[in-house]
Amino acid sequence: MSCIDKNEEICSLIKSQNLQDMMNCVYEILGNPAFVVDMSSNVVCYTDVKVNEENWGRIVLNNELSEEFFNAGVHIRAEHAKVLQSTKALLLKNTYNGEDQIKKSLCSDGKTLGMLIVLPYHKNFDLSDLSYVDIIGEIMAYKMISHQGMVYGENVSNRRFILSLLEGNQYSENQIKAQMARFFKKMRKYWYVCVIKTKDKPMSDVGENIWEEFLNIRAGTAFIYDMNIVLLINCDCSTKDFATAHPELEKLCTDYKLKMGVSMAFERIEQVRSYYNQAVKAVNLGNIFCQEESVIMFQNLVPYDIISHVKEEEMEMYIHPDIQKLKKYDEENGTKLCETLLTYLDCNRSQIKTGNILYIHRNTVNYRINQCKEILGSELKNDTELFAYTMSLLILKCKKSSFWNNTM
Repeated sequence: MSCIDKNEEICSLIKSQNLQDMMNCVYEILGNPAFVVDMSSNVVCYTDVKVNEENWGRIVLNNELSEEFFNAGVHIRAEHAKVLQSTKALLLKNTYNGEDQIKKSLCSDGKTLGMLIVLPYHKNFDLSDLSYVDIIGEIMAYKMISHQGMVYGENVSNRRFILSLLEGNQYSENQIKAQMARFFKKMRKYWYVCVIKTKDKPMSDVGENIWEEFLNIRAGTAFIYDMNIVLLINCDCSTKDFATAHPELEKLCTDYKLKMGVSMAFERIEQVRSYYNQAVKAVNLGNIFCQEESVIMFQNLVPYDIISHVKEEEMEMYIHPDIQKLKKYDEENGTKLCETLLTYLDCNRSQIKTGNILYIHRNTVNYRINQCKEILGSELKNDTELFAYTMSLLILKCKKSSFWNNTM
């Protein structure tokens, strides 16, 4: 491959959306298989190419590096330390198995994230490989600090499998069943993805002990993905009963000042990527519309998600003409009829609940709703009409916020 071709592949590496795509670019640049380990020597990702070497199958594909590494003696640990202390890629003869290897420490923002290891299984190394590994290492470290497909604690292989599903990897039904059977003695009916973010500080400031607490959640597994804590829960409760069935989640989020988005229930683990996106949306939308809540269920924010799929400049045409009249009345008279009507409809037309939420007297609610009925020319009883009114009022609410900036 020419230098120009390699530069094109480096550009592809920079644009890659996930670690697996990056590793495929690494192979195109170096012509040799490579893999990345985290600071616990767990294999995080590797080039998806055929390698006819026993060590590759055992150490990389079966993730046996961790146990072998720590039992290998002082020489390989010294080599490992040497690589981590170096800012440059090093060409070494591995003291454990005698193989030539290129190793590069992956560091970003002063934090060591892991190591990139390249093996000469498909071609001999040349002098330029070290320079390219240095470039690749810097790009991958930046991606890992913003993406961090890192896993912690016991059952690492289980979390790596879930991570691979999040990265878009596909498996046969038999492969999925076999993988799940290894780690779950009893499979429950439903899966949920929970994405946890901090409310007002970096995730790194939360404290290491939080990992153990989330890892100990019953019927769940936790890891980091895209700089968020991701919790995967397998249980029998339906979506509407989730919060009641898992009160420990709300307590953890409240204690640590975290915000958790919870996906809707799903039954096939291979759907985890789509439902992960739901949980992310729940957090993002919750930051706008549920600022006081710690645990936000995506099911309660579906209308906002639907609205987010339409361009902001096109939303005006979806607002019902009656609601346009109500909005104009508010603007001309300084009233809050649109806000009152939306809360009233959200409360299933209960004047008492509406008053409690808006901190106004029931008589005030009654007066405002009668005003709405007069301006709209509606008794607010037709379900189809009420649905159109509700969606229109939600659009107005979105237009007042930074909604599209946070969801597009």
